Amino acid sequence: MQDYNALLLDQLRMLHREIGAHIAQCRHEELEQVKQQIAVLGFNVDDLVPRTKKGSKPAKDRDPNIPERTWSGRGKRPLWLQDKLAEGRSLDEFAIASAQFSSRYLEGTDAARPPLFPIDRARLR
Repeated sequence: MQDYNALLLDQLRMLHREIGAHIAQCRHEELEQVKQQIAVLGFNVDDLVPRTKKGSKPAKDRDPNIPERTWSGRGKRPLWLQDKLAEGRSLDEFAIASAQFSSRYLEGTDAARPPLFPIDRARLR
């Protein structure tokens, strides 16, 4: 085993690059072996890593005249909302009251859960 404390900085940098290249090569070879095993067993990427589905977001704004028209606040504003805002109306007029959201909506959010690692802020000062 070599004493790394005795090496010059340039030698350490070169050794670091060589080690990094060797690790990358080993990872590539191992990955190819895993891909071959997956193919032999008849699996594909979707079988091993299922895609996550993006769920629909709850509506934040609603047209009071036609309640079926809603907007989640994501993406481009719908035409009905653009027209109402162009008439001079405020976005707040179309907001759905938070009281209308059911408790089921909050169950999947971090707001309903305590933190995993509570922080004692007094100790941090």
